[in-house]
Amino acid sequence: MLSTPGASAQELRSRYEHTRIAIDHHTIVVFRSGAVVFPEEQSIISVVEEALKRSEPSWKGVLVGSDEAGKGERVGPLVVASVALEWESAIALKARGLVESKHVSAKRLYRLAELIRCKALAHHVAVLEPKKLNQLMAEYRRRELTLNDLLAELHAVANMEVLKMLPKAKEVRVVVDLFDGEKVAAAMKPLAEEWKFELVQETSAERYAPVAAASILAREARERWLERASEKLGIDLRKASVDEIAQAGSLEEYVKTFFSA
Repeated sequence: MLSTPGASAQELRSRYEHTRIAIDHHTIVVFRSGAVVFPEEQSIISVVEEALKRSEPSWKGVLVGSDEAGKGERVGPLVVASVALEWESAIALKARGLVESKHVSAKRLYRLAELIRCKALAHHVAVLEPKKLNQLMAEYRRRELTLNDLLAELHAVANMEVLKMLPKAKEVRVVVDLFDGEKVAAAMKPLAEEWKFELVQETSAERYAPVAAASILAREARERWLERASEKLGIDLRKASVDEIAQAGSLEEYVKTFFSA
């Protein structure tokens, strides 16, 4: 980006920043986490996109990534999403602010989700509501299985739905954020044998654009569910206590009660 006419390096303002650049009275900040903050103006987006094309490793074929939202939150659903991207689309999304959902404001989240749906070759989102999740976890525990067993299966199903939408001639890699390598590998093995893809499991896998995109779609689906449920109950489920939710409606429908079982 420093090769862009009018661009100049600026002094960093925190230990979290990697690069700070001024271009035509605008500032672009690249954080060590990989996040890039800049004004949403087409001229700046074009500069960032060109810089990413020069600096980001390219790949052939299709990269599929999956991620979940709501695993650690007691209120609301568990959501697993999968997204398939080609390299050019991944660069376009990164240039427009694609990072893992926890680094994205609610307002920006919805805009990014729409853009992901436009740019993705395929995408799938599965929402498991608390009542169904509580029932499944009761069954899993009787079989001496854990939430990670269920998550591995959900990731496999979400990725399978996306793979079914892709031409089989495409070269494919599937990336999953590492949480239980053996269980995910076992759940994904039948898919890998059918679709002949390489499975990648890494910590901090959101650095891969499809995983970051999946995290956006998963969080968006969870947020929209919470909005609808909050309106139905007349209370903000993001802020309400379990006792307040119990007074307003059925606990089983809104809370992961298996957490305390």
